[in-house]
Amino acid sequence: TDIVHILDSNLVSVVADAVITNNKGIMLGVKVADCVPILVYEKKNRIFGVIHAGWRGTVKKLTSKTIKMMKESFSSNPLDIFIALGPSIKICCYDVGEDVIKLLPNTINAHLQYISKKDNKYFIDLSTININQTMDEGVPYENIWNSSDCTCCMPNKYFSYRYMKTYAGSQGGFIGIL
Repeated sequence: TDIVHILDSNLVSVVADAVITNNKGIMLGVKVADCVPILVYEKKNRIFGVIHAGWRGTVKKLTSKTIKMMKESFSSNPLDIFIALGPSIKICCYDVGEDVIKLLPNTINAHLQYISKKDNKYFIDLSTININQTMDEGVPYENIWNSSDCTCCMPNKYFSYRYMKTYAGSQGGFIGIL
């Protein structure tokens, strides 16, 4: 989805691929196999969140929408926002159909260099597209950490749906403030 949920004191079950909160003493988590797990922290107002960025969320600018929601709802300054992107499938292994490629130009504007074609297959770099979405919202590059690990290339270390061709498990990223 491209739904960003603000978790307040009313802990209700929702369907969303991004959750942000200023509630202290809780832990937020994101579960992925090949999609990009993103942890977000804004140091001044102590806002934190998680994003599950697959190709659909990336096309719908979920990461950008999350940063915008932090700015609008919590008056967050992008200079105070820190981002960590966990292990995910990388451009070396993430082939997608032409239907996905056709959706990307509106999403990534001038960032078309993050699409490659090899042997009549298209490959995309989800991590870098999401990094660019955060920078487009004003988050400095120095505030972004990106794991270089590819889940598909490292099946002994990570679960990868693309590698296993079936559900094999997932890994999680967690963030919280005491």
